[in-house]
Amino acid sequence: MSQLLRLESTLNCISVSLDVPTDLMPRADGTVGPGSVPQSVANLKFRKVGDVNWIDAQPLCPIKTTRYHGGKRGNYSVDYYTGSILFLSPGTEYEILVTLRGITYTKTIRTRMDVHQITPHGDVRPVPTTLDANNNVIITEGGPDEDHPVVYDGENMYLDCNRFYINVPNVLVKNLGLGGQCNIRANNVRLHNCTLNDTSYLVMIYANNATITNCRLLGNETTDVNGYAGEGVQTDKKNRGTVVKGCEIKGVADAYSYGWGNIDFIDNVVHTIVDDLFESDENWDNLRCIGNIFAGDERLTHEGVRPHNGFSMQPMNSGPWYIIGNAFRVAPEQSWVKKGKAGGPVFFANNYVRVNSTSNQAYIEGWWNKSLGCFCNNVFLSEIDYRLARRAGDYYYDFIKNYGRFESNVYIYPDGKEGKLWSTQDGTLSVSQCQAKGFEINSAYATEADLVGDGVAANFTTAKVITGITNGGLGASTWQKPYDFSDGVVEPDPQPEPDPDCSQYEAELANYRRILQEGLALKQQLEAEIASLNTQNASLISQVDSLTTTVTVIQEQLSDLGKQTGDLHKQLLAKDSEIANLNESLQVCNDASSAKDQQISTLNAMISDRDSIINDLNVQLANCVDNEEVNRLQNQITALQEQLNNIVSAWNQFKQLLGD
Repeated sequence: MSQLLRLESTLNCISVSLDVPTDLMPRADGTVGPGSVPQSVANLKFRKVGDVNWIDAQPLCPIKTTRYHGGKRGNYSVDYYTGSILFLSPGTEYEILVTLRGITYTKTIRTRMDVHQITPHGDVRPVPTTLDANNNVIITEGGPDEDHPVVYDGENMYLDCNRFYINVPNVLVKNLGLGGQCNIRANNVRLHNCTLNDTSYLVMIYANNATITNCRLLGNETTDVNGYAGEGVQTDKKNRGTVVKGCEIKGVADAYSYGWGNIDFIDNVVHTIVDDLFESDENWDNLRCIGNIFAGDERLTHEGVRPHNGFSMQPMNSGPWYIIGNAFRVAPEQSWVKKGKAGGPVFFANNYVRVNSTSNQAYIEGWWNKSLGCFCNNVFLSEIDYRLARRAGDYYYDFIKNYGRFESNVYIYPDGKEGKLWSTQDGTLSVSQCQAKGFEINSAYATEADLVGDGVAANFTTAKVITGITNGGLGASTWQKPYDFSDGVVEPDPQPEPDPDCSQYEAELANYRRILQEGLALKQQLEAEIASLNTQNASLISQVDSLTTTVTVIQEQLSDLGKQTGDLHKQLLAKDSEIANLNESLQVCNDASSAKDQQISTLNAMISDRDSIINDLNVQLANCVDNEEVNRLQNQITALQEQLNNIVSAWNQFKQLLGD
């Protein structure tokens, strides 16, 4: 059944919706589907994951519309239940429980992380400044998910362009000064600590879950409605999850407009608005406007430029809206809450509303269906006489009592006057007259001094007002009490059957308890064994790690040996080449030696011949008495002796060569 429960989150809130099963769907004639029971309250609880105790939240609102999810659903009068859980912590996981007619539905969801909790994807990079042909800058690289965006930092940068497009999801742009429109076209985009100036729409959103924090959105400074920028922030009518928090918005037609639901507008300062402070016509569910200051101009103290309406919701397709803890210091021309034909209530609580206009304005206008909502714990301060509700023929006592809660409000009129509040069939009513009719319970007139102490209206602040309201503080707001969403067809939840007599099962129960104790003992034994196995496993893991390290070392050594073997192989190949060269040289030497041997034999023969000749010459010399002949022979002997010496020298050189 939990698939019927739909959850969405922002930084500080969770939207909870329950699609009503067909057999629990009340029909317009008061009957229900087969086997079901009449409509009842869908109670809502929540807690942080890991906590034990559940926290009660306001019950979900039954939404009656034939437009939700694209068309009429038979003849049933309720399509779904929805509502919000407020004031949660960013980046925190919560468990949600809805109970409808004894059936429970549970799911968990985490609130959106704020800018300080995310982890950038990669290095923080500067904002790109390259302009295309149309004078636009386009962001084209984003992160893998919303918790890990690509971060673009525009520190000390002012970028003047036509459009600054963010076309990819999961992007954070921070610290940028931008002269132009920021156009968000992908999910999970964040702007943080940026300043935007433009004469057109400042931020246009065509995607889900855009987050704009600590930014200044500044339109032009003219006072002509036709000269103002279109909107401060505008979300396309089919997109959800926009958050605008901690921003200043001024000099535009509407501070915020449109969107499809699950929208937060929190802790902003809004001034110099000429159309509507908050225009979300045709919106759906769970719009939350909390803790803002709405003023007329930069001084934030008086009207200055006046808006047309405070909150425009015509039509409001679903609901609810939460307008809580705001300070309104400028009076609109028409009404604070302009609500046309709508499908859900508005919770207007803990607000300080200052009126200093002479226009024919009212706080509530055009409530045409049975979903007035809740106006509780507010301070209305007026410098003129005014009416809380306009259109006298629309409001009847039973209608006001049955379909709205008006309690614990404080009304401050000029000079302590008790002004008229409600336009009804009997004219306008004072607080006491309203209480006699059964509404404005615990409401009262007061003076400024009753709440502030010094009678100075300018000293009103949101914090002082909330502290001074009846019952003291937001936590005690009557709007948080159970609200009757039954539309007149409530039946009490069926009571449980009384416990049967179980004495006959006591023996069996004792046996079960024994089995349980044995099971617990076995559980402890198994836990001890598991702990021992975990210790052994840790030891084995350590050993495996050590062996893995050893294997790695051996593998490195083997790698080194392989390299050395390769080097030796290369050296061996080189030596083989040298040996082959030496063998070739040796063969050449052998060939040369054979040749020399042949020469030696020849020389030896020549020496023998020369010796014989010398001997013959010596004999001839001895026998010769002719000096000339002797000299000639002597010269021949000398020449032959030189030839012999040369031959001997050559022979010695050859022997030395052979020896080397």
